[in-house]
Amino acid sequence: MAGDTGMAGRVALLLWAQTLGLAGARTPQLLVEPPWVPAVRWDRVTLTCQGLGTAGATTWYKDGQRWGQRGRDRITVTKSGTYTCDKPGTELSSPVTVSDAGLVLQVPARALLEGDTVTLRCRGWKDNTVTSVSFYHEEEKLRWHHDGTELSLSPLRLQHSGRYSCEGWVEHWASKKLQESQAVTVTVQELFSVPVLEGPPEPTEGSPLNLRCLSTRSPLRPRAPLLHVFYRDGQMVGGSWGSPQLLVPTVGVSHSGNYSCEVRSEGGVVRKSSARLRVTVRRVPPSGVSLSAQPPGAQVALGDRLVLSCAVAEGTGPLSFSWHREGSGAPLGTGPRLELRHVGDNDSGQYRCRVSDGDSVAESDPLNVTVLGGGPGSPPGAWGRRGGTFGHLPVRGHQPAGTGRAPRVPGAQHGGGTGGDTAGTRGHSGRGGRWDPFVPGPARGCHCGLAAVAPRGRQGTPGKGPPKSHSPPRGGGGAVHPNCDHREDRGVPSCHHTPGPPGDLCRAAGTPRATSGTR
Repeated sequence: MAGDTGMAGRVALLLWAQTLGLAGARTPQLLVEPPWVPAVRWDRVTLTCQGLGTAGATTWYKDGQRWGQRGRDRITVTKSGTYTCDKPGTELSSPVTVSDAGLVLQVPARALLEGDTVTLRCRGWKDNTVTSVSFYHEEEKLRWHHDGTELSLSPLRLQHSGRYSCEGWVEHWASKKLQESQAVTVTVQELFSVPVLEGPPEPTEGSPLNLRCLSTRSPLRPRAPLLHVFYRDGQMVGGSWGSPQLLVPTVGVSHSGNYSCEVRSEGGVVRKSSARLRVTVRRVPPSGVSLSAQPPGAQVALGDRLVLSCAVAEGTGPLSFSWHREGSGAPLGTGPRLELRHVGDNDSGQYRCRVSDGDSVAESDPLNVTVLGGGPGSPPGAWGRRGGTFGHLPVRGHQPAGTGRAPRVPGAQHGGGTGGDTAGTRGHSGRGGRWDPFVPGPARGCHCGLAAVAPRGRQGTPGKGPPKSHSPPRGGGGAVHPNCDHREDRGVPSCHHTPGPPGDLCRAAGTPRATSGTR
């Protein structure tokens, strides 16, 4: 491409530099009318020096030399050249070129922003006809027009900035001449800056998440309406909003992902996206695991119901629970509640609850569970009737005389089966079987027993263990416990020292009258 590439025409953006804050505050603006740059001599060109300083004290310069139009803020130009101005105490203004060339490419003398539409026009001297016009951007040919003389750039993008020129056949009188314009500089300013997404990269599960899409509008269009769109992993979240914030009141693990935001101009002509922000929602690890029991104190009578509950002071996300007893390998159960409907001797011990969120595990302090009235080693208790129990042992009741059955005695087996409250203990097994005394505790001394009621006509002999003749007869009566005095009397209790292991409990068989005298 041929042509002189000397001083290029200046676009209006330089004239508005003060507004953008790119030039000093005390630099005057040089305005041109008609609003095209470079201006052409054959137009009636008016220049105005506008800015701080005393009115009427403007100094004008042409081609770098002081010009004779001193003291006037506004002048009309009739000669080609490069013009500047200043005022007392200010710097020199940006230049404005008035051209008298045979072919001139003009740009609107205004600030150019993204999304705008701008038209560049290629004019022949004194508006002579121009044909076969070509336009160039950075010396690269853009478009060829057979008859057109204008180049429209719409919508403007930042990449449209650069140096432009035109070339065409200019008619002058009866001849045509191929001419090329001087290059002019087009500078496209941002309508708004590239957004930056800000927010906490590792919020805690259950907390709010506030993401802000920060972008600065151009000071030339501070009220330009903008829309903000947020994305997670490429999917839109929250829709289009005027607000630059995305608020999630309560975040969960599912809210983790790569977030970005996009700012759009009204109509969506200009769109800019932020860099991605990785957000990872962190769970609160479980802590403060505690146990509670019902009944309180975790002391429960043999055969009764026990409920243990596990609570967590802190912890988010799905939590899993498991129950463990000291000495037991496999977990006893899952869930925040463990229920034992009928506790047995083997249920005593130290219990723990473990809580996991999949990443970390927390464990409670041990809770000691005591089964009252259990087998050897169970804690002793006061003997006597308490709500249907003898000592620690629950009394299931008795069998009326004539039923042919012996009364249920805790700690004894009857008829080859095990009583409901006698898990883990031994007792009388069948007729003529061996008696194993139940030993609830180490206390020795006077024990209250009940004399066995034998059928009339049969008399037992005191001694250890019931002889075969004293097995429960079919017609009534009942079995007697070892170490009890076997005698025929009226079924009243007697307090005496027994020769066997301490704490043996003598139970009477037969009628209710035989069990009503405990103390």
